[in-house]
Amino acid sequence: PFNLEIDTSFVFEKEPVGAKIGLLQSQDLDSLDSHTYHLVNGIEANDNAYFYISKDTLFSASIYDYKIRQSYTIRVEARDEVGSRTQKAIAIEVRNKQLAPEQLELNLHRPVYEQTDIVQALGTLMVSDPDQASGHTYALVSGEGSTDNTSFRIEGDQLYSNIVFVYDIQEQYTIRVKVTDEDGLFLEKSIIIN
Repeated sequence: PFNLEIDTSFVFEKEPVGAKIGLLQSQDLDSLDSHTYHLVNGIEANDNAYFYISKDTLFSASIYDYKIRQSYTIRVEARDEVGSRTQKAIAIEVRNKQLAPEQLELNLHRPVYEQTDIVQALGTLMVSDPDQASGHTYALVSGEGSTDNTSFRIEGDQLYSNIVFVYDIQEQYTIRVKVTDEDGLFLEKSIIIN
């Protein structure tokens, strides 16, 4: 073989050990030769311990964290059936894995009483996002639990009533809220208001 390549040279952070990274391929003047691949010592082989090769595929041997490190370099050797070999340093990029918001809650400013003024906010929508992303947007959406969406509105992260509540008519309201982060990832949740 006179050259070797990998079809994918990146891995997403937080993938489990054993995640497939890429397929190793060799160029050889004898197109019928089969090849074996090995991590080898040498120049730019400092990160070999973070990876392993099975047959012709590179796998993760660690869980990577984008915030700590964004790239690794390994040295791979390809050997053909007659013992000819070639080596190459390969850079593996760690990419940031964006995660969707995980929790959405309504923090009421006070108990909701009948005849509540519709000008004042009822509560603040609060989100838990593992990316610690900012710029969340909130919207009332249709779906399971959206029965009373028309009775409410959202401005920023504040929930307002569009109606004056009358306890004798209805005691409980259900809305469905969608929170979207700056990467376009989202969470939808039904919220009950008593």
